[in-house]
Amino acid sequence: MDNQQANFTEKQSSLLRVFTKGAWVQQVSMGLILVITLWLAWKTLLQVVLGHVDASTFSNQMLLTLLAVYVLGMFVSFSMRLIFTVDADGLAITCPPLMFKPFRVETKQIKSLQLCSYNAAKEYGGWGIRRGNNGRCFTMAGTRGVMISMKDGNHILVGSQRAEELEMALSVLLPTSRKRK
Repeated sequence: MDNQQANFTEKQSSLLRVFTKGAWVQQVSMGLILVITLWLAWKTLLQVVLGHVDASTFSNQMLLTLLAVYVLGMFVSFSMRLIFTVDADGLAITCPPLMFKPFRVETKQIKSLQLCSYNAAKEYGGWGIRRGNNGRCFTMAGTRGVMISMKDGNHILVGSQRAEELEMALSVLLPTSRKRK
């Protein structure tokens, strides 16, 4: 390993957050999610804890279930981030709120690196944390990334808005023989 210290951090937001870049849009959306969540909590408290049942209990329960799924989905969509960090040991990938323990790619596991273009929808079935025919994929948006070939034969695609910088930060950690495919 070279004596140089590689440092790189990239934080990507979900597509929903990207399309609603205005702070007011996010605040209004999160406010609506909060209001719906409080309403769901109140209705649940009334029905489950206090035993107050409306005439159309089944309809209310279905509505509550659908709204709970909607609220949870919107919350996860708005709060999801993908964070790549390159340090002396390799690459760490986290995606709160879905995964808090980093997925680590240690330098000693990497066989080679390659800048690449990709189509997340075609090759991996969409954005996020995915598996496809080409291996694992971590991406939020875009079509550029770094394909990491592992010594065990697996491949990891890391989609990045700064793919060249990510590839450079990782290549600094590798011995010269493993830098590029």
